[in-house]
Amino acid sequence: MTHSYDSHGWYLSNSNEFEWGIEEGSVPNGAEAAYLKSVGSSGESSGYISKSAAPASHMGKRVRLTALVKTSLVEDSNAQLWIRVDADSKRKSGTTDNTVATKLEANTDWAQYQIVVKVPKSSRNIVFGLTLNGSGTAWLSDVSLETVEADVSSTGLVAPTR
Repeated sequence: MTHSYDSHGWYLSNSNEFEWGIEEGSVPNGAEAAYLKSVGSSGESSGYISKSAAPASHMGKRVRLTALVKTSLVEDSNAQLWIRVDADSKRKSGTTDNTVATKLEANTDWAQYQIVVKVPKSSRNIVFGLTLNGSGTAWLSDVSLETVEADVSSTGLVAPTR
């Protein structure tokens, strides 16, 4: 089962230092892209955009987060595509089962990135997004979350395809 997510409706953290919006036609396939841009003066802050998904159809399985990402970053800055699976709040051993992220530095052209994680049966939420650490802009498009076969390894980053 694959769920696609459009460029609208992202949650923004740290709105004093960052902004997000939609850019039309900036992706090679002509699709819209969500962007995350630093607007604060410090250049040392972090901000992110995120969405969440109900885990019901993925519980006890592996999911693959796939997205096109592009960056234009200032030196010593980076961006991260990430996914987190939150455990059932009744569990005593914390609230997060895993956070897996890519780390993109410098300027990158559009490339597809994939992250594969396990979704435990006790999960209550899947959260995914794009983080910007420092100054610059990062773009995100063609985001999807799909259930994959058990033989697909959980990985932090599958090499980008261009």
